[in-house]
Amino acid sequence: MKRLLLSFIIFSFFMDVYSQQIKVASGGIVSFKDFKSNYVAARNVDVWLPDGYTDKNFMVKVFEGDSHTEKSWTNRFHIPVLFLIME
Repeated sequence: MKRLLLSFIIFSFFMDVYSQQIKVASGGIVSFKDFKSNYVAARNVDVWLPDGYTDKNFMVKVFEGDSHTEKSWTNRFHIPVLFLIME
């Protein structure tokens, strides 16, 4: 799931996907048209999903009420660490 989020970030910032057809060697692309945000204008977003993931079974973790303070990150630091050492 963390790799999915990283893939989302990479596609969002470095790919101009408005007029291109994306081809991938494995996995698939899920497109979100006019993806709305409170922080930037609505835009089209394409997310690469590895094999086994679909637009039906991926999820994003949201930590309601948490901020980007050191204390908040400390409370959830174990999540990506466990993900990295378990694979």
